[in-house]
Amino acid sequence: VVFLASIKGGGTSGCSSWHSTYSSDASSLGGLDAGMPLSFADEDYDIRDALFTSPYPHPSYVVLDGGGAVRHKFVGPCCGYQSYASCGQATAMGLDATLEAKVMDVLSSSTPAPTAGAAAT
Repeated sequence: VVFLASIKGGGTSGCSSWHSTYSSDASSLGGLDAGMPLSFADEDYDIRDALFTSPYPHPSYVVLDGGGAVRHKFVGPCCGYQSYASCGQATAMGLDATLEAKVMDVLSSSTPAPTAGAAAT
């Protein structure tokens, strides 16, 4: 399982700043690898437009299966807060249970990819 974050606005420095914040929180609050999420700049909104629908509530989440198909879309528990810091830790951690349930749903219903050298059936 890999976590990705699409960052819009702020250019390269903004992307780096948000990535540092997300990685720090993932590590301290969720016990995830500090390298997660993998963050990328979406300055032209290509990823946003492909995966989400207007009015693009923020933060929004998508869970993809191994083939890249969208399996779940949902808005995070901190949507509507005035600032990132306004959403308390207890509220933000509600995302943990939601993500776990949706990722486990995908993992439990996915067919494992063939291993290298294995014949496809």
